[in-house]
Amino acid sequence: MKYVYKYAALMLALLLCLTALWGCGTKLPDQQPEGEETSDQQEQTDGEQQNEQPQLLSDTISCCDGDTTLRFERNAEGTWDWKDDTTFPLDNTYVQELLTTIEQMLTLQPITTDKTPEDLDLDEEEKYVTATDEKGYAMTWYLGKQDENGCYYMCLKGDESGAVYLAPAQLTEQISRSIFDMMILPELPVIPVANAKSVTITTAEKTVTTVPNSSGVWVVGISSVNEKAQPMLQALSTMTLATCVDFRPTSTAPSYCGLDPVKVTVAVEYLSTTGVESSFTMEIGNARSDGYCVRIGEDETIYLMSTQLIDPILAFIR
Repeated sequence: MKYVYKYAALMLALLLCLTALWGCGTKLPDQQPEGEETSDQQEQTDGEQQNEQPQLLSDTISCCDGDTTLRFERNAEGTWDWKDDTTFPLDNTYVQELLTTIEQMLTLQPITTDKTPEDLDLDEEEKYVTATDEKGYAMTWYLGKQDENGCYYMCLKGDESGAVYLAPAQLTEQISRSIFDMMILPELPVIPVANAKSVTITTAEKTVTTVPNSSGVWVVGISSVNEKAQPMLQALSTMTLATCVDFRPTSTAPSYCGLDPVKVTVAVEYLSTTGVESSFTMEIGNARSDGYCVRIGEDETIYLMSTQLIDPILAFIR
């Protein structure tokens, strides 16, 4: 009986030793306080943050080329307006191009230079681009001198590190555009030569009306003017506007552009492509290096039309 007790005690002691040895040879999972990250998790998070690109969901954009400041704002429909006059027919393509450049600027890396902001004219703050989100958070980039390759130096307002960047090549051209170059121009009516019924041209000295006779020859009275009329009719059939000269012009602008008094008025009676009797009126003013100032119908906006389209009309009246 004593032997049995001794054997049982020996087996129990052996079991306890094996249990202790097994526990010492097994690594328990690491424990960490709740809410703390392991080094692997932290490295993964840091890597994700490094791969993320900064974002600025612009609600307004302002830019200045040193002379003219333009301001754009996103409206309730999500499109862009010229802030100075929201009725201006703004071609959003131009603003989207500028916005794309701004997004590109968010990813730029600083350049190495031993020059100070003062050396690069970055302290003058004359040329800039500012993007502001709907919460009022704004980022402003100032442009300074050009480098030897024609790229502009640029810095970020409020950046205490003094980092200097090279602006994207297209930025200076984008912020130097005239607002009038960003206008959606009205489409002029299509006046097929065969559909024209009469053309009346008025100057300060005279008024001339030409019509096609029964043979299709254009005449003034009984005199044929077909040779001069055909180039004019071709020009009238392909009319397009080149750009806007002045939107909502001041009282002195028409005089400056040769439209007060009007130099030449052209009135055309024609059948539209759908067979509707229609009329078209255009006032022609002063010549510029790239065309003539014109007004269309009752629209007070002053536009530019190419010399190639206006010259045949003026040649007819001479």
